[in-house]
Amino acid sequence: MEVEKTLSTIFLRHLARELDSELSGGFFDKAQQIGPAEFKLSFRTKAGKKDVIVRLPGLVNITSYKIPAPRKPSNFAMKLRKEISGKKVLAVKQHDFDRVIVLDFGEKKLVIELFSKGNLVLTKDGRILAVFRSEEWRDRKLRFGEEYVFPKKKADPESEDFREMLCREGERALALAVGKENARLLLKSLGIPQGQKEYSEEQAGRILSRLEEILNSDTKPVVQEGILLPVPILSSEPEKEYRTASQAVDEEHPPELRREEGKESKLQRMLEMQKKTLQEYQKKAEEEKQIGDLIMQNAHVIAEAIRLFKEKDVKGLERLGARITKDGKIEIDL
Repeated sequence: MEVEKTLSTIFLRHLARELDSELSGGFFDKAQQIGPAEFKLSFRTKAGKKDVIVRLPGLVNITSYKIPAPRKPSNFAMKLRKEISGKKVLAVKQHDFDRVIVLDFGEKKLVIELFSKGNLVLTKDGRILAVFRSEEWRDRKLRFGEEYVFPKKKADPESEDFREMLCREGERALALAVGKENARLLLKSLGIPQGQKEYSEEQAGRILSRLEEILNSDTKPVVQEGILLPVPILSSEPEKEYRTASQAVDEEHPPELRREEGKESKLQRMLEMQKKTLQEYQKKAEEEKQIGDLIMQNAHVIAEAIRLFKEKDVKGLERLGARITKDGKIEIDL
């Protein structure tokens, strides 16, 4: 079973904690756009160089893969370099238990949005300095110069009103908070039936206690029932186990490595193109030869059709298996 290519809110809580531990106190080095919606963010830390890859819409992690740099940096990558290269990372946090990671550089912040189409937004004192993808909704605009507004969280298990929401809306509230599959596993681990539209106070209390335990436990990433989790939720043996959250993302979703072409591969590609062109010419020549042979074999029929056409003998043409088209040409069935 393939693991979903988006990270849940509970996994991001653990991952953000891990990124904060690895990157805080380090310095932003440079940004590179390595794909249509993929970025490599490099940092200098006490432990050495760390590369964070962001793959919109749903993935972010410190990677152990050596990803080659593109020949030419994108405009957005250049803007990030200009604004935050050399800046110290003060903290890395998950915003309001949402699929949003914030890298704090002081007055400037890099916001990684991992929902919908995904986005990267650089802000200064709350206003947008640069945005990878300009977007607009009724309640927020992602455009240069606009005030940055975080998306509204539909359900936050750490908010005071979440217990009441669980009692009132049941599984829907839980799924909004942690995702459908995580909700399913959590309910299974507690022995609470799925599909309930309301929860009792006792059930809501058990769910909140289990969620608190998951969020505050030491990170021990696993895959259970095809779901990537920051810690085991079920008592059953996991299909896979990992040391860190970043390693889990790296292994479950390895980045595509786009390597620069060397001289040898360029020559090979040119040779393949020339072979293909030659094959196309040979095919065309063979088709034209077949047409020529067909004309020679039926020269007397064609000559008779031309004569009948000049004499405007339509019935004679029909007996010959020929006809006059709307644009005044002769068609013959040979």
